[in-house]
Amino acid sequence: MRTLLMHNPLQGKSILIPRARKQAAALSDRIKLLGGKPVEIPLLAFRSLPLTEKTKEKLLEGGFAWLLFTSSNGVNAFFQAWEFKAPEHLKIAVIGDKTAETLAHYGYNAVFIPSSFVAETFAEEFSQEVANQEEVLIVKGSLARNVLYSSLLEAGIAAEEAIIYETYFPEQSEALLVKALREQQLDVLLFTSSSTVEYFMDVVRTYKLQQSVKTCTIACIGPITKEKLNDYGINVDIYPDNFTVDSMLDRLVEFLQE
Repeated sequence: MRTLLMHNPLQGKSILIPRARKQAAALSDRIKLLGGKPVEIPLLAFRSLPLTEKTKEKLLEGGFAWLLFTSSNGVNAFFQAWEFKAPEHLKIAVIGDKTAETLAHYGYNAVFIPSSFVAETFAEEFSQEVANQEEVLIVKGSLARNVLYSSLLEAGIAAEEAIIYETYFPEQSEALLVKALREQQLDVLLFTSSSTVEYFMDVVRTYKLQQSVKTCTIACIGPITKEKLNDYGINVDIYPDNFTVDSMLDRLVEFLQE
C-alpha cells in the first residue's frame, strides 16, 4: 500500500478543478498521472469583448509604448478578437510565466516579467522600466482589480485600461457543484483566483453547504485568493511560495504524504 501511494500520491482523492474548461485540461491530466480523480466543474467562463475603435487606432498609430497583459485569458481574448500586428516600437509586458507562454503562441515575446506574480510587485518593478512620456495600455478582464492601473498613475506613468473579456458564472455548473458537495464527493478544493472563490461561496451559502466544505482540504495560489478564502472563514491548508498551478499540486502531494 505504501509503495502504491508513493507512485500514486493522489490515489483515492477526488479533486475539484473550478477553472474554465480550456484551462482545466492540463491540470486534470497531471492529477490523473498522480493517481487522483479530477472533478472539472468550471466556475468561470469568458466572453471576449471588442476593443474600441479609438483604442485600436491609438495602439496601431504608436500612441502606446507598452502593451501589458495580466493573464493568459487576456492574451487569448486580445489576439482572437482581431488580426493584430504590433508596431515595431511596441514593447509587451506580462504578469506570470503562463501569460508569457500564451503570448509566445501568438509569435510575441514579453520584454518584461516581474519577479512576483502579483500586481503590486509588477507596478513597483515596471515603473523602473518605463521611460518618460511612454504610455501603457493595460489589457484585462472585467473582474480584474484596478490596483495596477492606480499604482502606475501614482508612479507618474500614463496608462489606460481596456476590458478585453467578461467573466461570468456558467449556470450549468451550479447543479454539478451542489451535487458534489452534498454527496461529499470532493476531497480537495483547488482555487486559483478570488473570483472563483466568490462564485463558489455564492453556491455554498445559497444551499447551506458550509459543513461539506469543512471536510475538504483547501489549496490556493496568490495572496488575494487566500485573503478572500480567509474572509469567508475558510482555512487554507496548502499555499505554495510560487503562485503557479504546478507548485500548488506539488505542495498538495507533499501535504498528503506528511
